[in-house]
Amino acid sequence: MLRFCLASLVLCFAVLSASAENVRWNNSLSFSGGGIWTIRIPLAIENGTTAPIEGKPIKVQLPETVKPPVVREIRITKEDGQEVIFSVFNAKNERVFDGELAKDSYLMIPADCDPGKKTVYFLYYGNEKAEVVPDYLEAGGAFSNGDFEEGGGALPLHWVSDRNDAAHQNLWVNENPKSGKKCMKTVIKDGEAPSWFAVRQTIFYPIVPGGKYKFSGWVRSENVKGRTGWFVHIGNSTRGDIVNRVLTPEPPSAEWKEITIELTAPENADRATVGTVLYGTGTAWFDNVSFERIDKEKTLQFAVGEPEIIPYKVYEAEKEFAVLDENDYLCRSTFRIINDSDKPLENAVVLMTLRGALAHGLRGTMKDVTLVMGSGAEQKNIPVNILDAANHRLSARISVPAKAVQYL
Repeated sequence: MLRFCLASLVLCFAVLSASAENVRWNNSLSFSGGGIWTIRIPLAIENGTTAPIEGKPIKVQLPETVKPPVVREIRITKEDGQEVIFSVFNAKNERVFDGELAKDSYLMIPADCDPGKKTVYFLYYGNEKAEVVPDYLEAGGAFSNGDFEEGGGALPLHWVSDRNDAAHQNLWVNENPKSGKKCMKTVIKDGEAPSWFAVRQTIFYPIVPGGKYKFSGWVRSENVKGRTGWFVHIGNSTRGDIVNRVLTPEPPSAEWKEITIELTAPENADRATVGTVLYGTGTAWFDNVSFERIDKEKTLQFAVGEPEIIPYKVYEAEKEFAVLDENDYLCRSTFRIINDSDKPLENAVVLMTLRGALAHGLRGTMKDVTLVMGSGAEQKNIPVNILDAANHRLSARISVPAKAVQYL
């Protein structure tokens, strides 16, 4: 027996308002699994700068008063209903795809907002049938794990290394760290030509043009011939080192030495990279690095609104594969009709197509069709007209209460 559950039809009867309080509920979100989203939260972004924000990754953290959504259920839309891709990260800045949104987790969404204007987005959740989305926003989180304590395997979490070879080694060790249990170590054999062999981390948030940042890192060394310390780059995808600073203690020291610098992000900057330096030969250890924004100017305001519950009553279809006549049917498709107006929909003509079922393996010409509304004792047949049997198009007259979702 074949079954098809297809959200083949969505009808809406309302006028979209420009205000966030009256924005129509989005009933056509991706990878629904045949379900609907029952909760949404408005997210307001206000651009206080003089330049437009276009696709800028913005960090969104829900207040603890909000019941944590399941990550696979989350969808983000603009005020006009257009879906946008996003990413979810946990407290360790690891990307998350499913499970309940844990404490200190956050989302990154691409914001568009004109100067001096406000843009409203909506976070939808509460659809137990929702599937994991296949695409996500290619944006990293904030700088983290600067003490090199978190991670597993050969490298600490969020740090990447140039490829080791017999003469160049980046190692995650527990050899007299500045604090904690771990630090990074670089070893380059005598006789090797100087190179920018490094361990590095790239930061996307909150890098903004004109923002002021402070870098701090510790280094100690042994038998170094050349330079050792840290580097800081600030730039964008076209040129990552518009700002390029190499910070080294003079002379190299066997004791832990702190290096700090304050920098301003240039125009069009959207990322920074910090990393270790051993430009020469010898051994160096690195620990306790930080990178933070230090200016207090609030050029981008962000607010999370109160959760809204879907304003519709849902009339489900019969879960069992059953019909109310003598025919032996092989396939079933589910249709969804949404009336989001304040008035009931009375005896309206609804057009339907089974093209979605064709994509799932249904073949041939429609011959016997039964349309069933309701479930259990409320189940009843609805007269149906086959408009185009070859192309699987049909119509029926349907009544749906105000503010309701009716499955057929």
